[in-house]
Amino acid sequence: RKCIAILEHRARVTSLSFSHDGSLVATAAGDAITLWDVQKGESTATLSDEAEVKVVSFSRYGNLLASAAGQVVKLWDFKRGECEATLKQDAEVRAVSFSPDECVLASGAGEVIRFWNLKKGEPTADLNHDAEISSVMFSADGSMLASGGGRYIKLWEVIRKPYVDPVKLSWFTDRRFRQAVAYAIDKDAIIDIVLNGLGYPQHGAMSPAAKVFYDPRIKKYEYDLEEAERILAGAGFADRDGDGFVDDKADNKVEFGLVTNAGNTQRLTIAEIIRKDLRRLGFDVYFTQLEFNVLVHKLDASFDWDACILGLTGGIEPHFGKNVWDSSAHLHMWYPQQKQPATQWEARIDEIFNQAVQELDTAKRREFYDEWQEVVAEELPFIYTVLGPYLVAVRNKLGNIFPTAYGLSMHNVEEIYLLE
Repeated sequence: RKCIAILEHRARVTSLSFSHDGSLVATAAGDAITLWDVQKGESTATLSDEAEVKVVSFSRYGNLLASAAGQVVKLWDFKRGECEATLKQDAEVRAVSFSPDECVLASGAGEVIRFWNLKKGEPTADLNHDAEISSVMFSADGSMLASGGGRYIKLWEVIRKPYVDPVKLSWFTDRRFRQAVAYAIDKDAIIDIVLNGLGYPQHGAMSPAAKVFYDPRIKKYEYDLEEAERILAGAGFADRDGDGFVDDKADNKVEFGLVTNAGNTQRLTIAEIIRKDLRRLGFDVYFTQLEFNVLVHKLDASFDWDACILGLTGGIEPHFGKNVWDSSAHLHMWYPQQKQPATQWEARIDEIFNQAVQELDTAKRREFYDEWQEVVAEELPFIYTVLGPYLVAVRNKLGNIFPTAYGLSMHNVEEIYLLE
């Protein structure tokens, strides 16, 4: 461990907070909030208050910065250096915490915890800690709030919200929205940049390498930004206020988080390409890389995610993917463990897998799985990106070599012979 930078202030530092991506740190000292570029170790902006700032805190995705000075909490658009809202309590505010979805702020002043609706800038509820509050914090999934003060901590159960913000859910469950996203992703750019030109666009649930059960007739989404914009417009999405971002029919800005696992350089690069592609479409997408175990917890336990880049193991036998495609399955990621299929197309996929596994005739099984692939390509519960190649090297002394993507070069080892 070593000190990599020293950030000097003119007054005593009372609070600090990192931005979601770790690129900025906000510090409170005296009546000023300073934003620092972490890599450069330099100040990038200063926000001034009328009193000594005791608390600063970034929201989860870094859209907002909250500060507390005296009895007032301020919400800052720190990129423009402007105060967007002022929230006042009846005592000195000593603690603030944003909910994970950035819709609620909890502030602690005196013995009172106050919840604020950030869209309306209005208080929604008060809780009494029964001692001077020194800290408040939401849990990672937003279902609990901890308050600290005096000689104890209180854990509060917060009314559980839906796993997905209803506004975002209305976008994600609209097939047209998903199709627009599919058209907006430049697969060729991903192949060139990430795979050095050695790759293939993936259009559906089966890889062409699967041969027998691959359906080449499925609907394909080649990069076409104009088509993506046309589909969005037909679904009621438009940039109504001229800020460069698309809004839905209710004037909600289209913004959501995108996550993948840290350490996978290919996925990290793909995520950045997709983020930029969707920005061209008018979406504000916040990308975060997570440790693998944290990502797994979000995917199968807390369900605290908007969009995710991941890879699922494929194969030549479609039925081995039933734990993903069956509506009651744990890995049915867009809506897991359904008691009854939520949509007609999911009900049909359930039927297809149940019928196909009982069919022994390969041609008839292929008819079932062709229909499955066509349904998936139309509905797009997953939006597919690219496939990497399998590259094999074999000595030129061997004969009868027929490499395949799944069997590689030695799947027919009993038929391989030495050339004379």
